[in-house]
Amino acid sequence: MTANATVIDRTRNPSSPLQVLSKERFSHNPEVNETILWLREQGYPALPIAPLVPVPKGKKLRFSGKNPSWLSRWGQPCLLDHKPYRKRLPTEDELKHWFTHPDTGIATMGGWKNTLWIDIDAKNFNSVEECHQVVQDYLRDAGLNTLMEITQSGGWRLGVKLKEMPEFSKFSFRPQGKLVGELISSGMIAVLAPTIGTVGVYRSISRTPPVEIESLEQIGIYPYRKVSQSNVAPPSLFTRSPGQHSQGQGKGIEIERLVCQRVLSYLNEIDRIAVGDRSDALTAIAREVWGWQNWLQSRGYSLSVDPEAYLMNIGIRMGIDGDRVNRILNSHSYGRAVQMSTPSLWMRGGDRACQAWLKQAV
Repeated sequence: MTANATVIDRTRNPSSPLQVLSKERFSHNPEVNETILWLREQGYPALPIAPLVPVPKGKKLRFSGKNPSWLSRWGQPCLLDHKPYRKRLPTEDELKHWFTHPDTGIATMGGWKNTLWIDIDAKNFNSVEECHQVVQDYLRDAGLNTLMEITQSGGWRLGVKLKEMPEFSKFSFRPQGKLVGELISSGMIAVLAPTIGTVGVYRSISRTPPVEIESLEQIGIYPYRKVSQSNVAPPSLFTRSPGQHSQGQGKGIEIERLVCQRVLSYLNEIDRIAVGDRSDALTAIAREVWGWQNWLQSRGYSLSVDPEAYLMNIGIRMGIDGDRVNRILNSHSYGRAVQMSTPSLWMRGGDRACQAWLKQAV
């Protein structure tokens, strides 16, 4: 139901005049109004965002489409000093004044209720599609169920609650990993759906209250630091000779003890995977199996199965013909050959996380 929708109550006396109940309206844009109401319910400040106002080259940009500002009733852009709202929430009169124009977007401020906004920027990936796939895999593996939005440029924004705000802003999904995005902390502005940005529209995916966590490391988020080539993960995690398999130590380690929950679900329900999802499922399984084999091999261990034979058997059980299985196993994913993958856990937690998981598995 939209913010301006009405509910006609006939339950008390059908013959009496209609009784109309409606939500309070701060914005003439029903979707913006819903966001304002949600922010107020959660105890967050609702702040206005005026659309971008272009300026001649060399002139100062005052209205970027991301800074606190609003449009008057006649469409005149006005700047907003947001500093007072670090300590207090806007009043009802302020909200009605700021959001009088339906094109005024909406934002909130980091730090309120110990909330941190995680901004995953699509520009840090090869494409928007790659960004979405990486984030979706990350969310499944981390088991993270929290507030989620898609930003105007195709990135993601997540909300979480922490006991203390972090001292870093740029982050990665693993120690010494690639830049993924920035953290919107205390006093910083987080633009929200359904604001119309300069290149697209912010969209809400899941408007649940931000989940409470002990630390960012708990959900696989680490400070981003530029590192030299000598400090990156061992080359053996990324390169291998075709058909090369380490004998490892002992009988090898069962792959089912190592894979992420998503892949384990595929392995446990192979016969139930829909026809249209089988190629993607086999690719995900292959990335995880080869990833663990590569990581284990660099440390003198190996799996209890031959990855290629194991994956071929999985593909056949799915009902995929042998030639197509081979094409999948020799394909590329995220710009890297599937057979040169790393474990999803390594992408989030690095060697330390994999070592801890291995110790549990054996």
